[in-house]
This record gives sequence, C-alpha cells and structure tokens, in this order.
Amino acid sequence: PFIYVDIVIDNILKGLDKQTVVMIINIIDLAFSTIFILIFVPIFGIKAYLISIFISEILNLSLSLHFLLKFMRQN
Repeated sequence: PFIYVDIVIDNILKGLDKQTVVMIINIIDLAFSTIFILIFVPIFGIKAYLISIFISEILNLSLSLHFLLKFMRQN
C-alpha cells in the first residue's frame, strides 16, 4: 500500500508543477537505499535488502506527503 500511495502523491505533486521536489525526494530515497544496502546486505543478507526496500518506501512516502501537505497549507 505504501508504494501505491507514494505513486499517487508523486503524481499529484507533478501535476502541481513540483517535479523538482519529486526528483529531490527520489534522489534522497535512492541515496539512503544505496548506503543501507552497501552497509547491511553484506552483514545480514537478503533480510537487510528487504528491510531497506520497506524503510526506503516509507521514507519516500513520508517526505512526499510532508511536502504535499506543506504546499496545500500555503495555498
């Protein structure tokens, strides 16, 4: 469910002409995922990879939702 809600919020932001924000959030998400995978997958294996996907998606959703709510309060 996190992935679907994140996709909807990202598309709403893109429709509001906030593509740059979506790109920055996705870069932050990618950087977090890459660092997490590089550090923890060699130690914990596939479990760390699955956890990184879950945490990364929650991070992306949280940042996108935060920005959308912030944008809506301003208008």
